[in-house]
Amino acid sequence: MRQTKTLWLSSVLIAGMSIGSTAAADIWWEVGDQTLYFDDGIAGMGVFVFLDNYETNPDFKLFVDGMQDVYVGQSDYQTRPYSGYMVSYTSDFECGTTRTDPYGQVFTHWSTATLAFEQDENYFTLTLDNCGYGKYIDTYYGTPGL
Repeated sequence: MRQTKTLWLSSVLIAGMSIGSTAAADIWWEVGDQTLYFDDGIAGMGVFVFLDNYETNPDFKLFVDGMQDVYVGQSDYQTRPYSGYMVSYTSDFECGTTRTDPYGQVFTHWSTATLAFEQDENYFTLTLDNCGYGKYIDTYYGTPGL
């Protein structure tokens, strides 16, 4: 199970992210050797995607509550944790029950996610808990993309 999770998280962090106090689509964060990018907002959630050679990796999405308003400039970042979940649409590993994202896409492999910005909102910590079990927790640090 640990190997499956490690493979999944390695694949997940192929990415790019966009936001700012008045978020703009040309801003992203580097997370390890990946780029995490703000792609959309739906139902109050920010939808972040991972980029692979400047193309969206359709296998993974990060949904974060409260980030839609930050991205569209209706609110500023807060130095509090934002909660959400990371989805793997193609993993063979299953967390249990089938779930559906805000777009209606079904998934069975996910991690709970906590995204916390530092005082300088250009930096954040992303904590992922595989299936929300509290057994396999990984922490990643986001820095502004150049």
